[in-house]
Amino acid sequence: MQNNARNDQTETRTVQFGGQSFAVPVNAQGVVSGEALRKHLGVPDSSVLVRDTGSSLRSVRPSDQVDIAEGEQFGAVNRFITAARETRRLNAELKLLTQVYGDDRVSWPLNQDWVMIRDFPLPAGWNVKTTDIVVILPDNYGYGEPLKHCFVDPRLRYLHGGQWKKIDHYFDSEGGHTPNPEFNKNGWRYLCLHMTEWKKDSWIQNYLDAVTTYLSDPFAQWPTP
Repeated sequence: MQNNARNDQTETRTVQFGGQSFAVPVNAQGVVSGEALRKHLGVPDSSVLVRDTGSSLRSVRPSDQVDIAEGEQFGAVNRFITAARETRRLNAELKLLTQVYGDDRVSWPLNQDWVMIRDFPLPAGWNVKTTDIVVILPDNYGYGEPLKHCFVDPRLRYLHGGQWKKIDHYFDSEGGHTPNPEFNKNGWRYLCLHMTEWKKDSWIQNYLDAVTTYLSDPFAQWPTP
């Protein structure tokens, strides 16, 4: 019985990748899928395959059909994401915060780099009843990027063992550890509290709830990196 099946991988093209030459199987038209090209060149999942045209680096997606010329140059770059907040979602969250705390207590700049809540209530045991708090909004907020940084008032102390004490992860000095020295210069103090999980329905209030939880028992054995 005659086998009429045709193998489209009938030719090869020699390409350069990572300083080495690779003979890449292509079909009769000199085309190979981006996925097959990645596998043949050994591009790891953590990298983006790029085509070096001499004047630009053009990404090659797994779904692309790549027309390869003899001697072409390919490379790989680490995967990256472009910095942009999900504005519609962020605006909705900010509006919800004003409903929770009041329009007069919630504010943010035009670039939405942060949101401030005035008179944020502190749990029992602190030397004051409230603090102003600034939550830093990362560049990719709304696309799964968790909240990690906030600033609060200076000179906050917690009653522990009959004494007013400074808690861990609260840097109460202008020259203390901070991701943004400008906030320190303006009288804010850094509270280092990183969310390790951020679900699709997580929002700014979830971070504020985590702050309250930590401040309710700051001398507990909380997990650290």
